[in-house]
Amino acid sequence: MIDRLEKGWRPGWVKGQGYIDPSAGVEERCIFKHFAAECIKNRTGIEERYRQDCVRELETCLNPRFGNCDIRSTEHLSKATVGAEDLLAPSGAGRGERP
Repeated sequence: MIDRLEKGWRPGWVKGQGYIDPSAGVEERCIFKHFAAECIKNRTGIEERYRQDCVRELETCLNPRFGNCDIRSTEHLSKATVGAEDLLAPSGAGRGERP
């Protein structure tokens, strides 16, 4: 495909980040809480109890921290931003500590 584009990147394509169109704004389906809920909903071959557990963990642990993040953004979701969070501590307490 790059050969067809004369060895260049497609308009809006940022090397190392993918297609970025800042004028497009943020689509609801690209917001973490909507994307994650849809992924859980569409999982097949899992029991309903497990699905409910996943939704509970999403709402308790992940949505408060990442719910409004744009999943396409390397600024919102990166190794540094995700790694800085203790995802197992919904109350803010660390592992093994009482809330």
